[in-house]
Amino acid sequence: MNKTSHLRILCATLVSIALLVPMLLGAQDATRPDTSFRGVVVDRYGEALIGASVIDKKSGNYALTDESGAFIIDKLSFPVVLTVSYLGFDDQEFTVTGQESQPFSLVMTSENNVLDELVVVGYGTQKRVNLTGAVSVIDGKELNFRPVTNTAMAIQGADPSLVITNSSGSIDGTNYSVNVRGKLSLNSGSPLILVDGIESSLTQVNPNDIESISVLKDASACAIYGAKASAGVILINTKSGSAGDAKITYNGRFSISANTTSTDFMTCGYDYVTLMNDFYKTFKGYGAWTYSDEQIQMLYERRNDVVEDPTRPWVVPDETGTYTYVYLGNFD
Repeated sequence: MNKTSHLRILCATLVSIALLVPMLLGAQDATRPDTSFRGVVVDRYGEALIGASVIDKKSGNYALTDESGAFIIDKLSFPVVLTVSYLGFDDQEFTVTGQESQPFSLVMTSENNVLDELVVVGYGTQKRVNLTGAVSVIDGKELNFRPVTNTAMAIQGADPSLVITNSSGSIDGTNYSVNVRGKLSLNSGSPLILVDGIESSLTQVNPNDIESISVLKDASACAIYGAKASAGVILINTKSGSAGDAKITYNGRFSISANTTSTDFMTCGYDYVTLMNDFYKTFKGYGAWTYSDEQIQMLYERRNDVVEDPTRPWVVPDETGTYTYVYLGNFD
């Protein structure tokens, strides 16, 4: 075989390889799984959920649904678990293998009751989903774990709009002031406080008796309660009886107090009158309101008496008057 034949065979081989490589690459791409997933998020009635969040738990890749509820997530390694979150629904997880027909429907069926929560608004109750006024609710359970003695201290910090100040530093709640809109609000004043529909004060409510507190913040409260509600309304609902077993709750606190100093008081009558006589004679310069020598002598005789001796009575007639008596006993 000459050189020309070898050259022809080499050229044919190179051409065959050049043609075979693209075919192999194309076959490999045809067998590679698609790493993207297209789906649509709907509720149980088939309505699209706009703005739902879809997250791959493994990679963290996520997407948001558009106006038709559709979404696309790329760079997935099947099988994956997709977590779907949407307002008004509990988070739900869907296992996707990649073999589903796309777009695949993810149906949200587990609705939570956040928007169905009943809120006291003064003239009754409303569902939170229908609530348009500025109302906040404090659950009584949040107050049970606070070591406080009055309601004013209990609700401090429970709602960001409540500004509670104490002008005297007392802990009994008598000098607390409450503002529901902040100190910078116009014509700031104290809100109307109603306990089970009756006007009252925070100091007259036991924090352990509170079921819930609703704070009405905007001017719509004036339509119900009038001018007194111009600074807001605090509605306190207390606990009531319910069916079931009896329940007893006890909260106990104790403290120990002691004097920082102990004064040694003068208990001997003789020492007292001697000191008083010296005081008046030294600083006053006269003898008024001083004790006589006879009185000082009687006190001296009784200076060590712890109990009254019948021979030395503690109460004797005064030598200066008929109906005047002098006490000569010691005291402790």
